Amino acid sequence: MADLVQLAKDVISACAQGDFGGALDVADDKFAAALPEPMLGETWRQVTRNAGRFVKFTGERQYHHLLGPVKVVFVLCDFETKKLEIEVSFRSDKEQLVGLAFLTPGFE
Repeated sequence: MADLVQLAKDVISACAQGDFGGALDVADDKFAAALPEPMLGETWRQVTRNAGRFVKFTGERQYHHLLGPVKVVFVLCDFETKKLEIEVSFRSDKEQLVGLAFLTPGFE
């Protein structure tokens, strides 16, 4: 079984390096069709326009969804001007990426 925290960090690192295809290497077909490489790239560019360049990982937490085979990893990240929590969801039975969301932690 893969370390999903590390897998989530690998997805984020690939995005930070501009390797959006690499970030989607672990995605299931449905997610990759819904958020193809060009859209993921534009989404990341919007995030970095708002928060600045990715700097480092500062924490993580995870949970297993009770109603389905989904495990979610929340990775706290420092960007140049903001802290963001990136929610990376995986199908736990296949360890495939099925969701990605960019959140502002707390009520900033």
